[in-house]
Amino acid sequence: MGIIKILMLTMVMVYSSQGLCQIKRHTLSSKKMGYAIDYSVVLPNQYDNSKTYPVVYMTDGPTVENKSKFLNVASDFQQKNQKPFIIVLVSPEHPETGRNRRNAELLANPNYFQFFISELLPQVEKEYAVATTSSERYLNGVSFGGLNSLYFGLEDQGKTFGNIAVMSPAIHPKPYFKKAYQENPKLSIRFFLSTGTFLDGESTTRKLLEILKSKDYEVGYNEVPHGHTMKNWDKNWLPMLQFFFNN
Repeated sequence: MGIIKILMLTMVMVYSSQGLCQIKRHTLSSKKMGYAIDYSVVLPNQYDNSKTYPVVYMTDGPTVENKSKFLNVASDFQQKNQKPFIIVLVSPEHPETGRNRRNAELLANPNYFQFFISELLPQVEKEYAVATTSSERYLNGVSFGGLNSLYFGLEDQGKTFGNIAVMSPAIHPKPYFKKAYQENPKLSIRFFLSTGTFLDGESTTRKLLEILKSKDYEVGYNEVPHGHTMKNWDKNWLPMLQFFFNN
């Protein structure tokens, strides 16, 4: 019978204390990666399937959901600014064992890129009223997720994700990314960069900022007085949303 592509192991509706309408849980059996990947779709208040919503894809989904203030910040931002959007939280954790696979997935893995483009996005777009234009698709990554965001930008060339957030990027495994952005033609991407100022690879992020500005990219940037920790990223969620949705 071949490989069954989509496995809906759970379709749990969760009413969030943060005020977001509901969180729906899914599992997708990826042919590109050769294993099942969990993801959660966070819908805004008064979600209306007849409308179309911008969509923010985020790696490290369980950490974002359970260990950060992002959902709180996103809910408050949407309500105050009347700008609802859908969030897709992609998990690097094995659905059964909980083993973290992020190092294999986020270090410029072409199969992971293809999983996003040819499997995850089509499935999300089939089931939810998400925008399908690059200008209304957003990608966020932190640490190795920031490296992954830069990689997706180079691979995708702005065709799918027109807005990319690179937070505390740990790009030391792929330092040539800086040169690639410097030498390649400008892409149709808006970037948000952020860093802490204490042992957070801030010199690398500042260099990336310099490179992107020299290429005339539209770039948002924010620094906070923290290290490579959640305190840093919790302070940068709002500046990221303000740059992407209020500009």
